Parts: sequence; structure tokens; C-alpha cells
Amino acid sequence: MAGWESVNQPPNFTAVVFFSCLGTASILFSVKALAYPSVALKLASTGLWTPATGFLRWKFIQVKIESVYSGKAGSLDYLIVTQHQTQRRLDAIAIAGLNGSTDEIERLLNRYKHN
Repeated sequence: MAGWESVNQPPNFTAVVFFSCLGTASILFSVKALAYPSVALKLASTGLWTPATGFLRWKFIQVKIESVYSGKAGSLDYLIVTQHQTQRRLDAIAIAGLNGSTDEIERLLNRYKHN
């Protein structure tokens, strides 16, 4: 009975280069995401900006904070942006994902909206 022998084949050069580039790219994107987090909300005296809506003037929108109960997870606070006239919801941003507490965001909103 004949035995099996292991045949050592040279690695496929194209595959090695491809997976090396893929690994390097994923590391670079991860480092970039950690070093430069994306902006979810910008507040100014003239209005606010979100990635979904772009810049909106205060006179055209209403902004409020709502708590949404989600069962075992408790409640989550959301910043809700609606259009003044139609009351159509333009955006909802989870405050837990922002760099500030609900109280701090609410204080900033009151300061900017009433200027």
C-alpha cells in the first residue's frame, strides 16, 4: 500500500499580496475610526447640524429630548429634530452615543435656541 506524501507548494504570490493589502487596509481604517471619530451633532447659535439633515436653522425646527423605554435595557434618551410647520421627524440621535450627558446637551440646546 502506497503512503501519502506531503507536497510543499510555493504560496500563491497574488493571494499573499492581496491578503497583505487587505489586512493593512483594515488596520488603517480601524486606526482612523478611533483617531477621528465621526461627528453626530453640531450646535451653534444659528442652528444645528447632523449627518442626516445637514445644517438647519433654529427658526425652522423644533428640538426636544425624549426618553424611550426599551424593556430590560431601561430607557434611552434621544434628541428628536422635527420641522416646525409639519412636525415631520427629521432625525433622532441617541444621546448615549454623544460626548455629553443628557443634562449637558439640554443646557446647550436651551442656550443656543434662545440666543
